[in-house]
Amino acid sequence: MANSNDLIIGLESKIQKLVDLHRNQLAALNKLTENNQELKIEIEDYKKKLAEAESQAGVEQLASAISGSDRNSQDIKLKINQMIKEIDKSINLLEN
Repeated sequence: MANSNDLIIGLESKIQKLVDLHRNQLAALNKLTENNQELKIEIEDYKKKLAEAESQAGVEQLASAISGSDRNSQDIKLKINQMIKEIDKSINLLEN
């Protein structure tokens, strides 16, 4: 009978160790999940900053092209003026 009790006690001990390991692994998993969420938010912030920087770079390129003195910048200025005139016409038609 003592042999059976020893086996049961040994099994209980092993089960308790497994339960403890499981709890530790769940805690580690929760920490990793939280860290993963924080990193996802950080990535989204960096994506927004990158998009803003790319947009700003495009605006700066357009501004330098417009302020330049070569023929291409003159064409750009003319196209912008034409677009403004068309927008003004459309606004006038909508108002009437």
